[in-house]
Amino acid sequence: KNSVLLHVSPETCSSIIDMLN
Repeated sequence: KNSVLLHVSPETCSSIIDMLN
């Protein structure tokens, strides 16, 4: 589970956060 999160770049996280907002 955590290994997958490590492959997610900060930019991708930002994009996901923007979508949630």
